[in-house]
Amino acid sequence: MNQLYNKRVAKRKVGKPQAYWDSFLSKLTRKRNHQMRDMGHRANQQFVQMPDRPRAERFAVRTLVL
Repeated sequence: MNQLYNKRVAKRKVGKPQAYWDSFLSKLTRKRNHQMRDMGHRANQQFVQMPDRPRAERFAVRTLVL
C-alpha cells in the first residue's frame, strides 16, 4: 500500500521542489491514512474474535492496544 502511495507521490512531484504539495497529494494522503487505519482495526478485530486457546498464550502477546 505504501509502495503505491510513494510511487504516485513521486510521479506527481517530478520536476517540482521537495516541499511541493497540492490538493491531489492531500487527497491521496488522506485516502492512504484511512486505509492504514482500517487495516489496523480489522487486524485487531480478528485478533479479539479468535476462539479456543487464550490469545496471549497463542501469540506471546503481553499488551494489546486498541
